[in-house]
Amino acid sequence: MAIHRIYANQRDFDSYHCFSEIAGSIGTAWLITVMSSRTTIHVADYANVATTANVPLTEGVAQLGQTLAQTAGISTESGSSLALQQVYRSAVTESTIHGINDAFIIATGIALAGLLFSLFLRRSTPRQR
Repeated sequence: MAIHRIYANQRDFDSYHCFSEIAGSIGTAWLITVMSSRTTIHVADYANVATTANVPLTEGVAQLGQTLAQTAGISTESGSSLALQQVYRSAVTESTIHGINDAFIIATGIALAGLLFSLFLRRSTPRQR
C-alpha cells in the first residue's frame, strides 16, 4: 500500500486512522444535531403561522377536508382529520428539508474555512539525521 510509505511505522498509521475515524464521527454527529435542532425550529415556525387566526389557511384546510371526504366517501370529520394530517406531514417534510439545507450551509462554511486555512500551510522540510 502506498499510504504506508508516508508513516514511519504501522503504529503511526493506526493512530492516524483512529483519529480520522473519531473526527469523522464527531463531525457527523454535530451536523446531525444541527439538522435536528434546525428542523425543530422550522416546525415551530410553521406552527406559529398555522393557527386558527390564519383565515386563508383555515379555509383551505376545511375545503381540503371536504374534498377528501367527498372523494373517499367518508364523514366530514374524518376528511378534516385527514386534511390536518396532510398539512402536518407537509410542514414536517418542509421543515426537515430546511434543516438539512441549514446543516449543509454550515458544512460548506467549515469546508471553505478549512480551504482558506490550508492556503497558509507551508511545506515542511525533512529532518536531518
